[in-house]
Amino acid sequence: MKHNRFFLSLLFLCCFFIISCINHFKVPSGLRKLSKSEILEEPESVDKRRAEMGLIPLKEYLKNIQ
Repeated sequence: MKHNRFFLSLLFLCCFFIISCINHFKVPSGLRKLSKSEILEEPESVDKRRAEMGLIPLKEYLKNIQ
């Protein structure tokens, strides 16, 4: 019975470790690469899109416009 508890706890720790690693190395959707058309756009429109996606604070975007 003690061996079963040990292996179950070991299995649980391994699963937890694997899930933690996957979550750590997963790239958030907001950090995707910009396409060539987005890079060629005016900087203000790229900043606007980033502000809409929440990548840069709205206050910083508004400050850059002025």
